[in-house]
Amino acid sequence: MSQHLDAEWALAPFLENGLLTKVLSRQSSGKEATVYCCEAGPALGAGRLVAAKIYRSPERRAFKQHVDYASGRYVRGRTARKALKTRNEFGRQMLFEKWVAFEYQALGRLHRAGIPVPEPLAFSGCNMLMEFLGDDWTSAPQLRSVKMPAQGAQAILNEVLEWVEGMLSINLIHGDLSGYNILLWQQQPYFIDVPQALDPRVHPGARDVLLRDLNRICEWAGACGVSVDACAIGTDLWERWWQGEL
Repeated sequence: MSQHLDAEWALAPFLENGLLTKVLSRQSSGKEATVYCCEAGPALGAGRLVAAKIYRSPERRAFKQHVDYASGRYVRGRTARKALKTRNEFGRQMLFEKWVAFEYQALGRLHRAGIPVPEPLAFSGCNMLMEFLGDDWTSAPQLRSVKMPAQGAQAILNEVLEWVEGMLSINLIHGDLSGYNILLWQQQPYFIDVPQALDPRVHPGARDVLLRDLNRICEWAGACGVSVDACAIGTDLWERWWQGEL
């Protein structure tokens, strides 16, 4: 009997359509979703490893935070907007579906822009397939678990700051960037978990969110011996974006 029956049930549309053939192992489990390493089917290239992200149900998610992040996102339909505002059962389900769909769309937008993120491969209901960062023996670690000399950490920090700037140049801020949401694979940092990404042109708290993101990353660098002023970096980055210089 399979050890991953729940995952196989949730991923049934992908299994039936030949996108997956087998669930191999659970990679991570967090407040938003559980990620599994799977074997791809013929439709994605047989034998290839892919990551399957299974999102938690609406009843188990922190929707107040989701609504805060979604500030400025347009919702079609008067009934839908009312349900979202009152957060009734329909509104919660609608927010859940939009939250999941937005991450898939955001990953695609970032990947097309050359920002290092797992390439999104398929989307169905409340689940998503994307590029697996790893190989047959190991998966990419979270940046928080990686300790390195100051010189190496400085190089990684420089890349992360470059991609934060790249995101801002296409009017996106990660919104929850930290050592938990950056994977390091073959010395390349990859941003993950972007359903809360926000548009600085419409979100009222965008500057503060950007500074918080940078502060968290600079905390990791500081633990590796890199002295950096996150506030100065964020202020300069925000001013250049505001002036249209990115």
